[in-house]
Amino acid sequence: MRNSRPAAIGEIVSTILKKRSLARGLKKGRILALWPKIVGPELARMTEPYRFERGTLWVRVTDHVLAHQLSYQRAVLLERFAHELGSNVVTELRFVTGAVVRHEKQKAEPQAVKSKPSLPATSKRRLEQLIAPLPDDLKPAARRAGEALAALWASAPRCPVCEAPTEEEGKACPSCTQRLELPVVRLEAKKLQRNQPPRLEGDLAAAARYLARQTLWEQIEALLPEATSTPAYIPHLFELTQAWLRLETGREPRPEDLERLPQPLASLLRRHLGGRG
Repeated sequence: MRNSRPAAIGEIVSTILKKRSLARGLKKGRILALWPKIVGPELARMTEPYRFERGTLWVRVTDHVLAHQLSYQRAVLLERFAHELGSNVVTELRFVTGAVVRHEKQKAEPQAVKSKPSLPATSKRRLEQLIAPLPDDLKPAARRAGEALAALWASAPRCPVCEAPTEEEGKACPSCTQRLELPVVRLEAKKLQRNQPPRLEGDLAAAARYLARQTLWEQIEALLPEATSTPAYIPHLFELTQAWLRLETGREPRPEDLERLPQPLASLLRRHLGGRG
């Protein structure tokens, strides 16, 4: 009888460990299986995830040029994993060069290579400029990697603040969402609305400009019906629109910039400008 309890506890512990091991295996399998969806078919053919350990996913790539370029897309790929699996699952990516195993499913779909999206002419020229300094033997790999990365970038909804891929069209990415709440960004946005010189730079400046444009546009939309019925409001509406156009274009507004506006607003401001002349 005295041996029955230790034996039972041992069996329970063994069962728990097996379940945990199975759960880890299922999680790893799901992460590896998600890789083609995360990077797209082109990059999936040139890469192979092979190990997941303590939040880090290790990915084998065909050459060091692609590994280097993928490292710059790490944040984008991690955000996609977070969208699929939740945060704090895949927290880091490591890229190493080596032979990539092509799975049977990939081999059975050669037609997918032909259907890859072509780059716009400007993007092609930019890509060629970037790879021009490379040795000739590295250029083909760099070109393939650049085209695949461009397809990855183009396939995602864009953050309206920084233009990085995000989960939903028109929705700011997690990083920009945090920046938009910063007091220093909100203060800068108010100054930009009044055409005061910018003080912030980089990502914070982009967030402030976006917030200023959004606030101005909300004010324009709210004032437009009143200005349509009460001409006394039109000068203030004009000032708001000028401030919005200044932030939208990055320069002093021009008459032709009215084409950027909805027709009712543009028509009202044209009449206002004609009356002032």
